[in-house]
Amino acid sequence: MMSPWHVIVAIVLLLCATNLSLAQNTPQDYLEVHNQARAEVGVGPLSWNHTLAAYAQRYANERIPDCNLEHSMGPYGENLAEGYGEMKGSDAVKFWLTEKPDYDYGSNRCVHDECGHYTQIVWRNSIHLGCARAKCNNGFAIIGNIANAQDSPADYLNGHNAARSEVGVENIIWNDTVAAFAQNYANQRTDCQLIHSGGGGIYGENIAMSTGDMSGAEATKLWVDEKLFYDYAFNSCIGGDCLHYTQIVWRNSVYVGCAKVRCDNGGTFVTCNYSPPGNYIGERPY
Repeated sequence: MMSPWHVIVAIVLLLCATNLSLAQNTPQDYLEVHNQARAEVGVGPLSWNHTLAAYAQRYANERIPDCNLEHSMGPYGENLAEGYGEMKGSDAVKFWLTEKPDYDYGSNRCVHDECGHYTQIVWRNSIHLGCARAKCNNGFAIIGNIANAQDSPADYLNGHNAARSEVGVENIIWNDTVAAFAQNYANQRTDCQLIHSGGGGIYGENIAMSTGDMSGAEATKLWVDEKLFYDYAFNSCIGGDCLHYTQIVWRNSVYVGCAKVRCDNGGTFVTCNYSPPGNYIGERPY
């Protein structure tokens, strides 16, 4: 499962007794409900993006044969929901907004129940929105909704895989289980202390912090910039730390999962975990 804090593709299934009314599912219908919720917490409005809407429509069309609640596994975070009866796109958004009471701002956590759909709707770094709807073969309807934001899996992967490509190492792949481990530990580091989790004994780990906001892409760049200090001939760091970089390009690391949290002091803590782990003594990363 992808991290609920970054971007959202929401899919709602509903039983349709009559033809779907496109007039009830215009971009404005989706935007009004999203932006009302964002205004309530002082966040700027989302704008409609046709490229994202096209992505949502393509995936909605793929689900026409079965209407199964299956993730698209694309470069965006993803949430799924199911409803019955006459549910419009705006009704689906309102359903996600019912999670608001389960979000505790003080601890930046969900309490009692799920709140990730709500937090995505009001996520301040989300800028664009695209939605789509299709009728399935079984009489249900499917609605897709995407919000483009920072700190999506693609934001982490792009920096990692650009560095790996430079040294001839295959791309690393996002893994939801690893990301869940990273998020669980990030939630414990709201003090912004640079303390490793130990990787649960099974993962490699890179961590970073800043005194203000820092994106996942920026944290990845900090680690990649250590390339300058890695001497391949001696397989050692010279002039500075390089182990974050060598973990990123470690050829045997196949999966990555990352997370970030805003700290109590206004800073940011970012962590990425790797499976299998790298940085074995005496071995070169590639």
